Amino acid sequence: CKNWFLATTAPAGPAFEGWGLKCGVRAIQGAIESVQIDPQTLKARYSVIGNVKPIGICGSGYIDLVAQLFIHGVIDRQGKFYKDIESPYIRKGSDGYEYIVVSGDESATGRDIVITEKDIYNIIDAKSSVCAAIAILLKRMYLDVYKITRVFICGAFGRYLNIDSAVAIGMIPEFLKAEVIYIGNGSLGGAIMTTVSREYINYVEKVAKNIATIELMLDPNFMEEYESGFILPGKQELFPTWWKKSLGIKPWKLEK
Repeated sequence: CKNWFLATTAPAGPAFEGWGLKCGVRAIQGAIESVQIDPQTLKARYSVIGNVKPIGICGSGYIDLVAQLFIHGVIDRQGKFYKDIESPYIRKGSDGYEYIVVSGDESATGRDIVITEKDIYNIIDAKSSVCAAIAILLKRMYLDVYKITRVFICGAFGRYLNIDSAVAIGMIPEFLKAEVIYIGNGSLGGAIMTTVSREYINYVEKVAKNIATIELMLDPNFMEEYESGFILPGKQELFPTWWKKSLGIKPWKLEK
Protein backbone atom coordinates (compact mmCIF):
# COMPACT_ATOMS: atom_id res chain seq x y z
CA CYS A 1 0.00 0.00 0.00
CA LYS A 2 3.01 2.29 0.36
CA ASN A 3 3.64 2.28 -3.40
CA TRP A 4 0.15 2.91 -4.75
CA PHE A 5 -3.05 4.79 -3.91
CA LEU A 6 -6.76 4.08 -4.09
CA ALA A 7 -8.97 7.10 -4.75
CA THR A 8 -12.53 8.10 -5.51
CA THR A 9 -14.67 11.20 -5.64
CA ALA A 10 -17.97 11.65 -3.83
CA PRO A 11 -21.03 13.05 -5.67
CA ALA A 12 -21.84 15.35 -2.74
CA GLY A 13 -23.08 18.28 -4.82
CA PRO A 14 -22.69 21.95 -3.83
CA ALA A 15 -24.46 21.92 -0.45
CA PHE A 16 -21.23 22.29 1.53
CA GLU A 17 -20.55 25.49 -0.43
CA GLY A 18 -23.93 26.86 0.67
CA TRP A 19 -25.80 26.23 -2.60
CA GLY A 20 -29.41 25.06 -2.39
CA LEU A 21 -29.69 26.07 1.27
CA LYS A 22 -32.04 28.86 2.36
CA CYS A 23 -29.39 30.96 4.10
CA GLY A 24 -26.32 29.30 2.64
CA VAL A 25 -23.20 31.21 1.61
CA ARG A 26 -19.61 30.30 0.80
CA ALA A 27 -16.90 30.57 3.46
CA ILE A 28 -16.51 34.33 3.05
CA GLN A 29 -16.58 37.31 5.39
CA GLY A 30 -19.90 37.37 7.20
CA ALA A 31 -20.46 33.62 7.01
CA ILE A 32 -21.30 31.78 10.21
CA GLU A 33 -18.51 29.21 10.44
CA SER A 34 -19.26 27.46 13.74
CA VAL A 35 -22.27 27.05 16.01
CA GLN A 36 -23.00 25.84 19.52
CA ILE A 37 -26.54 25.52 20.89
CA ASP A 38 -27.27 26.13 24.55
CA PRO A 39 -28.82 22.87 25.81
CA GLN A 40 -30.95 24.75 28.35
CA THR A 41 -32.47 27.47 26.14
CA LEU A 42 -31.71 26.29 22.57
CA LYS A 43 -30.23 29.70 21.79
CA ALA A 44 -27.40 29.57 19.25
CA ARG A 45 -23.90 30.86 19.95
CA TYR A 46 -21.90 31.30 16.78
CA SER A 47 -18.70 32.67 15.30
CA VAL A 48 -18.53 34.63 12.06
CA ILE A 49 -15.70 34.84 9.55
CA GLY A 50 -14.28 38.36 9.83
CA ASN A 51 -16.02 39.04 13.17
CA VAL A 52 -18.78 41.04 11.48
CA LYS A 53 -22.57 40.78 11.47
CA PRO A 54 -23.59 37.50 9.80
CA ILE A 55 -24.97 37.32 6.27
CA GLY A 56 -25.59 33.57 6.19
CA ILE A 57 -24.19 30.14 7.02
CA CYS A 58 -21.32 28.34 5.29
CA GLY A 59 -20.75 24.59 5.07
CA SER A 60 -18.92 24.12 8.36
CA GLY A 61 -21.63 26.11 10.14
CA TYR A 62 -24.32 23.87 8.70
CA ILE A 63 -22.48 20.75 9.83
CA ASP A 64 -22.21 22.18 13.35
CA LEU A 65 -25.89 23.11 13.30
CA VAL A 66 -27.15 19.70 12.23
CA ALA A 67 -24.87 18.05 14.80
CA GLN A 68 -26.03 20.34 17.59
CA LEU A 69 -29.72 19.96 16.73
CA PHE A 70 -29.27 16.19 16.70
CA ILE A 71 -27.21 15.98 19.91
CA HIS A 72 -29.67 18.14 21.86
CA GLY A 73 -32.77 16.26 20.69
CA VAL A 74 -34.25 18.94 18.45
CA ILE A 75 -34.23 16.71 15.36
CA ASP A 76 -34.60 12.94 15.18
CA ARG A 77 -32.31 10.42 13.49
CA GLN A 78 -33.93 11.17 10.12
CA GLY A 79 -33.29 14.89 10.44
CA LYS A 80 -36.90 15.79 11.19
CA PHE A 81 -37.80 18.37 13.83
CA TYR A 82 -39.65 17.01 16.84
CA LYS A 83 -43.03 18.71 16.47
CA ASP A 84 -43.91 19.11 20.15
CA ILE A 85 -40.90 21.22 21.18
CA GLU A 86 -41.94 24.61 22.55
CA SER A 87 -39.18 27.13 21.89
CA PRO A 88 -39.00 30.67 20.47
CA TYR A 89 -36.19 29.43 18.21
CA ILE A 90 -38.31 26.84 16.39
CA ARG A 91 -41.17 27.77 14.10
CA LYS A 92 -43.02 26.64 11.00
CA GLY A 93 -41.94 28.55 7.91
CA SER A 94 -42.55 28.39 4.17
CA ASP A 95 -40.24 25.35 3.87
CA GLY A 96 -41.62 23.54 6.91
CA TYR A 97 -40.16 23.66 10.39
CA GLU A 98 -37.03 25.74 10.89
CA TYR A 99 -34.60 26.76 13.61
CA ILE A 100 -33.69 30.44 14.05
CA VAL A 101 -29.92 30.87 14.32
CA VAL A 102 -29.83 34.67 14.15
CA SER A 103 -32.73 37.10 14.41
CA GLY A 104 -33.07 39.80 11.78
CA ASP A 105 -32.05 42.61 14.13
CA GLU A 106 -28.67 40.91 14.64
CA SER A 107 -27.93 39.97 11.02
CA ALA A 108 -26.28 42.09 8.33
CA THR A 109 -29.22 41.53 5.98
CA GLY A 110 -31.97 42.48 8.41
CA ARG A 111 -33.55 39.06 7.88
CA ASP A 112 -33.63 36.03 10.16
CA ILE A 113 -30.93 33.46 9.45
CA VAL A 114 -32.44 29.99 9.76
CA ILE A 115 -31.88 26.34 8.98
CA THR A 116 -34.91 24.55 7.58
CA GLU A 117 -35.93 20.92 7.53
CA LYS A 118 -35.26 20.97 3.78
CA ASP A 119 -31.74 22.31 4.45
CA ILE A 120 -31.12 19.50 6.92
CA TYR A 121 -32.21 16.94 4.33
CA ASN A 122 -29.80 18.42 1.78
CA ILE A 123 -26.92 18.32 4.26
CA ILE A 124 -27.72 14.70 5.17
CA ASP A 125 -27.88 13.86 1.46
CA ALA A 126 -24.45 15.41 0.84
CA LYS A 127 -22.78 13.93 3.91
CA SER A 128 -24.14 10.48 3.07
CA SER A 129 -22.35 10.62 -0.28
CA VAL A 130 -19.06 11.54 1.37
CA CYS A 131 -19.35 8.83 4.00
CA ALA A 132 -20.37 6.24 1.41
CA ALA A 133 -17.27 7.06 -0.63
CA ILE A 134 -15.05 6.57 2.41
CA ALA A 135 -16.86 3.35 3.33
CA ILE A 136 -16.27 1.93 -0.16
CA LEU A 137 -12.56 2.75 0.03
CA LEU A 138 -12.35 1.00 3.40
CA LYS A 139 -14.14 -2.08 2.05
CA ARG A 140 -11.89 -2.34 -0.98
CA MET A 141 -8.79 -2.14 1.21
CA TYR A 142 -10.18 -4.58 3.83
CA LEU A 143 -9.86 -1.92 6.54
CA ASP A 144 -12.10 -0.77 9.36
CA VAL A 145 -12.31 2.40 11.46
CA TYR A 146 -9.83 1.04 14.01
CA LYS A 147 -7.01 0.61 11.47
CA ILE A 148 -6.83 4.19 10.16
CA THR A 149 -4.07 6.24 11.83
CA ARG A 150 -4.20 9.55 9.95
CA VAL A 151 -6.98 11.56 8.32
CA PHE A 152 -6.11 14.58 6.16
CA ILE A 153 -8.67 17.38 5.81
CA CYS A 154 -8.07 19.89 3.02
CA GLY A 155 -9.72 22.71 1.09
CA ALA A 156 -11.30 26.02 2.12
CA PHE A 157 -14.28 24.13 3.51
CA GLY A 158 -12.05 21.79 5.49
CA ARG A 159 -10.24 24.74 7.05
CA TYR A 160 -13.28 25.51 9.20
CA LEU A 161 -14.60 21.96 9.65
CA ASN A 162 -15.21 20.72 13.19
CA ILE A 163 -14.28 17.04 12.99
CA ASP A 164 -16.44 16.15 16.01
CA SER A 165 -19.52 17.61 14.31
CA ALA A 166 -18.65 15.83 11.06
CA VAL A 167 -18.53 12.52 12.94
CA ALA A 168 -21.72 13.24 14.90
CA ILE A 169 -23.79 13.66 11.73
CA GLY A 170 -22.07 10.76 9.99
CA MET A 171 -20.07 12.62 7.36
CA ILE A 172 -16.69 11.18 8.35
CA PRO A 173 -16.48 7.73 10.00
CA GLU A 174 -15.43 7.56 13.62
CA PHE A 175 -11.73 6.79 13.21
CA LEU A 176 -11.03 6.19 16.89
CA LYS A 177 -7.24 5.92 16.60
CA ALA A 178 -6.59 8.49 13.89
CA GLU A 179 -4.73 11.79 14.02
CA VAL A 180 -6.63 14.49 12.12
CA ILE A 181 -4.37 16.76 10.05
CA TYR A 182 -5.63 19.96 8.41
CA ILE A 183 -3.53 20.87 5.36
CA GLY A 184 -5.43 23.84 3.90
CA ASN A 185 -5.72 24.23 0.14
CA GLY A 186 -3.81 21.12 -0.88
CA SER A 187 -4.49 21.33 -4.62
CA LEU A 188 -3.32 24.94 -4.84
CA GLY A 189 -0.27 24.20 -2.71
CA GLY A 190 0.63 21.27 -4.93
CA ALA A 191 0.17 23.34 -8.08
CA ILE A 192 2.52 26.02 -6.73
CA MET A 193 5.16 23.43 -5.87
CA THR A 194 5.11 22.06 -9.43
CA THR A 195 5.92 25.53 -10.78
CA VAL A 196 9.12 25.84 -8.76
CA SER A 197 10.46 22.29 -8.59
CA ARG A 198 11.20 19.87 -11.44
CA GLU A 199 11.78 17.21 -8.81
CA TYR A 200 8.25 17.70 -7.54
CA ILE A 201 6.82 17.47 -11.07
CA ASN A 202 8.53 14.11 -11.45
CA TYR A 203 7.11 13.01 -8.10
CA VAL A 204 3.57 14.07 -9.07
CA GLU A 205 3.82 12.20 -12.38
CA LYS A 206 4.96 9.09 -10.53
CA VAL A 207 2.08 9.34 -8.06
CA ALA A 208 -0.44 9.85 -10.88
CA LYS A 209 0.67 6.60 -12.51
CA ASN A 210 0.14 4.72 -9.25
CA ILE A 211 -3.41 5.81 -8.44
CA ALA A 212 -6.22 3.30 -8.84
CA THR A 213 -9.71 4.82 -8.90
CA ILE A 214 -13.20 3.63 -8.05
CA GLU A 215 -16.22 4.86 -10.01
CA LEU A 216 -18.78 5.02 -7.21
CA MET A 217 -21.88 5.05 -9.39
CA LEU A 218 -20.77 1.73 -10.87
CA ASP A 219 -19.92 0.17 -7.52
CA PRO A 220 -22.55 -2.42 -6.43
CA ASN A 221 -22.26 -1.39 -2.76
CA PHE A 222 -22.52 2.37 -3.19
CA MET A 223 -26.31 2.79 -2.94
CA GLU A 224 -26.47 0.61 0.17
CA GLU A 225 -23.75 2.68 1.85
CA TYR A 226 -25.32 5.94 0.69
CA GLU A 227 -28.83 5.10 1.87
CA SER A 228 -27.60 3.93 5.28
CA GLY A 229 -26.44 7.48 5.96
CA PHE A 230 -29.99 8.81 6.06
CA ILE A 231 -30.41 7.45 9.60
CA LEU A 232 -28.04 9.55 11.72
CA PRO A 233 -25.22 9.04 12.15
CA GLY A 234 -24.96 5.98 9.87
CA LYS A 235 -23.87 2.34 10.05
CA GLN A 236 -22.88 1.02 13.46
CA GLU A 237 -19.55 -0.34 12.21
CA LEU A 238 -18.55 3.12 10.99
CA PHE A 239 -19.64 4.91 14.17
CA PRO A 240 -19.14 2.41 17.02
CA THR A 241 -19.55 4.84 19.93
CA TRP A 242 -21.68 7.54 18.29
CA TRP A 243 -24.21 4.99 17.08
CA LYS A 244 -24.80 3.89 20.69
CA LYS A 245 -24.98 7.51 21.88
CA SER A 246 -27.61 8.31 19.26
CA LEU A 247 -29.95 5.66 20.64
CA GLY A 248 -30.00 7.47 23.98
CA ILE A 249 -30.85 10.94 22.64
CA LYS A 250 -34.30 12.04 23.80
CA PRO A 251 -36.46 14.87 22.42
CA TRP A 252 -35.55 18.22 23.98
CA LYS A 253 -37.69 19.48 26.84
CA LEU A 254 -37.52 22.79 28.69
CA GLU A 255 -36.27 22.25 32.22
CA LYS A 256 -38.52 24.08 34.66
